[in-house]
Parts: sequence; C-alpha cells; structure tokens
Amino acid sequence: MNNEKKAVVTRLAVNGLDIRFLFIMSDIRHADSITAEPVDSDPVGTVYAARITDLIASPSAAFASIKDNENAFISGSELNKAIILHGDRKKITGSTILASKKREKVKGKYVTLSSEISLHSRHLILINKPGGLHISKKTGKEDHIKLKYGLENLVPHDMTVITRTDAADVSTDYLKNECSDLLFQYRDLLKKAATSADSSVIYRPLGIVSDLALHLTSNDASEIISDDKEFIEEYKRHKASLPLREYKDDYPLKKLYCLQSVLDHAGDRIVHLKSGADIVIDETEAMNVIDVNTACHVSKGSRYEDFLAVNKEAAEEIARQMKIRNLSGIIIVDFLKMRDSSDEEKIIDLMKDLTREDWFHVDVIGFTKLGLLEMTRKKRLMPLSQLLTH
Repeated sequence: MNNEKKAVVTRLAVNGLDIRFLFIMSDIRHADSITAEPVDSDPVGTVYAARITDLIASPSAAFASIKDNENAFISGSELNKAIILHGDRKKITGSTILASKKREKVKGKYVTLSSEISLHSRHLILINKPGGLHISKKTGKEDHIKLKYGLENLVPHDMTVITRTDAADVSTDYLKNECSDLLFQYRDLLKKAATSADSSVIYRPLGIVSDLALHLTSNDASEIISDDKEFIEEYKRHKASLPLREYKDDYPLKKLYCLQSVLDHAGDRIVHLKSGADIVIDETEAMNVIDVNTACHVSKGSRYEDFLAVNKEAAEEIARQMKIRNLSGIIIVDFLKMRDSSDEEKIIDLMKDLTREDWFHVDVIGFTKLGLLEMTRKKRLMPLSQLLTH
C-alpha cells in the first residue's frame, strides 16, 4: 500500500483549453505521472459513423469525416474490416463505416481510426473481433482458473473479452452480469449506428483520466483528491475502490500541490539527478531521444561501476519522465558507456521492472551495436508538450 502518494484530479486552463489532469503526486511539489486530456475532446475509443471522403492508393488507406468536418485517417487493412453502415464496399468513397478513435492527433498528424469497437466496464473490456477470453497476465494462477471456467463460455465466437487485473476481486456471477451488459451495449450501439447521420458520434466512452482514476489501487496512491465536480459525480457512480476526497477549501487545489510549477518543469529539456548527473530529453517527429550525461557528477570509485550506478539512477528517472511527459513511439536512450554486455543486461532488466506497471505498454527491446537502448511505448494520447502548447 502506498500511503504517501496522492492522486489529484483537477481542471486547469491552458492556452484557452479546459484540460482535465490526473497527477500522481509523491509530495506537494513532485509528480510521478501526469495524464491530461481536453475536457471537450472525444476520448480514444469514441465510435463514429465515419464517412469516407478520399482514398489513398499508396499506401492503401483513406480519409474520413468524423465530426464537424474533421478529417481522420484509416489504414486500408482497417477499412477492409470495418462495418459498412451506408453505401457499398465496392464504391467505398462516399460510404459510411463504423469506426473508433484509435489515436489522438500526434505531432501534426490526423486522428487515427480503427475498425475495432472497444467497450469497457469496471472489470472487463469487450472488443468486436474474434479472440475469446483473455485474462490479465497479472492475475494469480488460482484466480486465472476461476475466471477461465467462469467466463469462457459466455464469449461469442466473433468477440474478445479481456479481464482487468482487479476482476479477480469480485464474484464470477458479478462478472457474468458485466459481460452480459457489455454484449447488450454493443448490440444497442449497432442499432443506433444503423440510423445515425453520417459523420456523427455513436458512442462516447469515459475519458482517459476518469478511466485511469477508476482503476487506481492502493499500490498507486492512498486516495484521490479532486475539486472537479463532473469527475466527482462520475467517480461516485462507478463505485471505485480508492477513497475519494472532495476538495472544498478556499485555498486552490492547484496551489496546494504547486501544479502549475509541476507543469512548467515537465517540459524542461534537462532533468538533473541527485548524483549531479543529468538527462537531456529531445522530442522529435520521428522519435524521442534521451541522453545521459555525467554533468556535475563526481566519480567516487571505479569508473565503470560508477557509470553503472549513474545509469541505474538515470533509468529510474527516465521511466518517471515517460509517464510525466507521455512520451510514446520510439524512445532511444544513450546511457553512459558501460563495461560490457553484462552491465547492459542489468540496465535492460531494470528498465523492464520500472516500466512493468506503466499504464501504457512499454517494450524494452535492447541495446543496438552503437550502445543505444531501444524502447517503444504505446501511442494513445498526444505528448504533454504538444497538449500544453496546442
């Protein structure tokens, strides 16, 4: 249980945008992660009746109008799998498909669409593609068996059901009801889509901040503190497990936790480490590049042992900065030069441990021949730097 960390949910105005934030605060001045989304934007997972406006021959893809004449991009493979609502697959331009938002606009690109429709409940996720039952890898062996035999026969052959980690905390009968509700919700969505206007919203899920907050556990924080009335009402309706404290004091919550200062420093190019070393973070169009420097660090022993200690310290800060800045896609790290491959393996193992609990999947690939660590992090939200300068 983490008795020190607090989850803070609040709304701040940034460059004229009303943005909802989720901060995991280790103390009143330091954040371990930041998740943010514009209040009025459609969350990832929003389902549209998307009208195809133009085809792209190479690579095979298309543009679609989703809402308010906003353009979105869908790959050819996803377009071929999408449900046609109005029109003809042979004359796809001008036709309307059922599609969901897969990714936000990132670095000037379009919203990306997917043929997959994903519906979420408190403990389950339903996806409209064949796949059967998938149980969270973090579920214990006995609970895995219980969930498998309790839910396996409920999943239609053309659907996938994924259990969240906390699904094992409730009864099988409760999960069966959740699964039935999701299937009913999907069938109802299809009925609504069949009569909906082109370029309209069919279904709007919870935003990412609310979704993550609902699934926080005592390992993440001791409580949630919020002054956001809409969020508070939403959180209470879903009866999540983490205690919620409504902040009603006259002194603003954002000042109590120095949130503006936290955001200002979240964009710093150079991050100083306690050892005197630092890391330099550059976000580019193609990838995110992180450089570890000795800077003001004073070596106190064997050069390579000292460098390994600095690299371990840097790895911990890099894992934290990825969650603060929402770095995604390709991430390349230039650590201090290490003695041999055994030291590199120690850093790889450490990065895997540090990123295992990340809300967005991180794949630690390994070191290149040039000694650079390659990682990828799932793209779902736009980087914090882009959101703050939008």
